[in-house]
Amino acid sequence: MNNDHITAVFSVVGTIVIARSALLLARQKSVRGVSLWQAVFFATWGVWNLFFYDAIGLYWSWYGAVGIAVTNCTWTAMLCWFKFKEWCEELQAAFDEDIERWRTEDKFYREDFPEEKDQ
Repeated sequence: MNNDHITAVFSVVGTIVIARSALLLARQKSVRGVSLWQAVFFATWGVWNLFFYDAIGLYWSWYGAVGIAVTNCTWTAMLCWFKFKEWCEELQAAFDEDIERWRTEDKFYREDFPEEKDQ
């Protein structure tokens, strides 16, 4: 076993670990304790390895890097999607809270819509 094979084994194990994280994220639909910058960095590094391993002729490592790049990019895209959905839900909740406060506290609103005064 040479260095190319050892690197390929690490890449395959990394692919399995990242795929498990992606499956867990898909099940939980919530992101906690993960930095987006960290995910983007490692996804970019995974893509870079495709070019690097090809350039230096480490073909077994290249095949392993394909798995790392695909699963890391997928996991990063899922992370972005669930963070975006969470942000939208927080924004909607804040907006609803502001509207409710406006309806109950704003005297101009109550004068324009007197039928809602008692609600």
